[in-house]
Amino acid sequence: MNQNDAGVTQISKTIYRYSLLVGLLMLGVSLAGLISPNKLYPTVDLRHSFLANDVVNLGIGLPILLFSMRYAQRGRLVGRLLWPGALLYVLYNYIVYLFGAPVGVAKIGYFILVVLSAYLIYCLIKEIDGKAVRQRLENVAPVKSGGPIMFLFGAGFLSRIFNKLFQALIGSAALQRPEK
Repeated sequence: MNQNDAGVTQISKTIYRYSLLVGLLMLGVSLAGLISPNKLYPTVDLRHSFLANDVVNLGIGLPILLFSMRYAQRGRLVGRLLWPGALLYVLYNYIVYLFGAPVGVAKIGYFILVVLSAYLIYCLIKEIDGKAVRQRLENVAPVKSGGPIMFLFGAGFLSRIFNKLFQALIGSAALQRPEK
């Protein structure tokens, strides 16, 4: 199983190095948050919001990024497809830090993580050979059932939101604040 999967091209060294930089920055800002939570997150609400997230970043987000990079460098399709997803996690996660955390030195790290992750996602997706991936996964992945399932979940979620808003508008129920 060491041979390359069909349709997987080699990743450029620049993309790989920038992704390693993303991993190092994740490690740095998450460790800084765990080591000095009172400095990075001066309020109790911020500590409740970000400390657990720092643990998840180190225990789940960073390993997924590194393993996907490793598998992609070995020419494995699973790594190539997971790598942009791992970077999307970084982008999504650190946008919250960027806008939610107070101004400080860590803000620079959050900004770099957001911008660099967005750039790398674009570069990685641009290099994916969609035809080769489709051909490789055609008889393996149950694509036809995924769409209706996603539609049902989305429709259920939207109907719940509209129901809550409608009840609030007619005065039969009040909107509740999110839990802390």
